[in-house]
Amino acid sequence: MKIQDTIQLKGKITFTKRKVPKIIIPLERLGLYGIVNKFSPIVYQKKYHNLVCTIGKDTIVNRWCGTITKTGILTYLALGNNTATPTSADVKLGTEVYRKLLTTITKDGTTCKTSTYIPTNEGNGTHKEVGLFGDDATNVADSGTIYTHSQIDETKTDGVSLTVDYDVEIT
Repeated sequence: MKIQDTIQLKGKITFTKRKVPKIIIPLERLGLYGIVNKFSPIVYQKKYHNLVCTIGKDTIVNRWCGTITKTGILTYLALGNNTATPTSADVKLGTEVYRKLLTTITKDGTTCKTSTYIPTNEGNGTHKEVGLFGDDATNVADSGTIYTHSQIDETKTDGVSLTVDYDVEIT
């Protein structure tokens, strides 16, 4: 049995939408997301569970074993509109339509906590899937290694910001 087949990774994804008052949007453009969130009321919050892809597990084990040293680092969150059920064999989202550099990434015990702030004027549309990418990922769709993939049902509109908190825990 391969070690990557016995690694238990679980996670949760929280989507938080906030109505951003027009007077605060200039602060958002300056990257002051903490202030924007503080003064923007929550209008919606929903939680999902994730699936960790086999290729992501394999990359983590290779990093642990020293086989590869510049991998295993999460860098991007991506949203897509494909409605197919994610599988552990996935190597990309079904149809990626939006990608954003993670805003924060922290370690809390055995949990990797990521948060991605999507401003009012970005990522608008209906999203049916979400994933975390790393390694050689860039801002180009489908680039890098997919670590997690989840089915979602989210619609983002102009004037509403979205914070995606994506936590992955080794158990």
